[in-house]
Amino acid sequence: MRERRLSAKLSPVETRDEDRGYPGQLLPRHRLASIEASFHPCREVNMELSHHGRAAAKAIRSRERMQREGVTPGGHKLWTPAEDQIVRSLFPNYGALLKALPHRTYAGIRYRTMRLKLVKLRPGFTGKELSIIRRRFLQAGKDEIIALLPGHSWAAIIQFAARHGLRRPPKPLKLTGIKVIDQIKQRCRELNYSMSDLDKMARVRTH
Repeated sequence: MRERRLSAKLSPVETRDEDRGYPGQLLPRHRLASIEASFHPCREVNMELSHHGRAAAKAIRSRERMQREGVTPGGHKLWTPAEDQIVRSLFPNYGALLKALPHRTYAGIRYRTMRLKLVKLRPGFTGKELSIIRRRFLQAGKDEIIALLPGHSWAAIIQFAARHGLRRPPKPLKLTGIKVIDQIKQRCRELNYSMSDLDKMARVRTH
């Protein structure tokens, strides 16, 4: 009799519901209804909107606090209109800018020049240009590659190619005719060391 009452509370499709994370378990109707309600699309949208609303309010409070205290959350001072005027007047003389703004770092000044749109940002590489680099970077000469990629410097092309695992073979060694020096150069090439790396290891300024 008790088994009949229990089976009467269960729907035929609710007896073995493995897709809801309850393998082999019997789910009463009220439990199934609560699970379905938790996955309702409208509820998920409302939760997402509520999250974005809280994030926006937090951002507003953070900006108001920065304007009130004059510093960023990281402890850096906010740029003032007077400092911006100094940057505009002395740009691109970074040496003079560092002297005029001793409390600002070189990286900070560089970033501010970009925010003030004093520096022309270099365009990024497109998918078509990446295809050209993959096909021609290792075979073509420097001038040909630059002609195929207008608007990009050779240094930018090399860095972009390196990020995609493309590196041109090293230039042939320039031998001096002095046996010891040539042997050192050849050994550095085998170990993938540059002459600058050798200077640092030997703690000298020149090799």
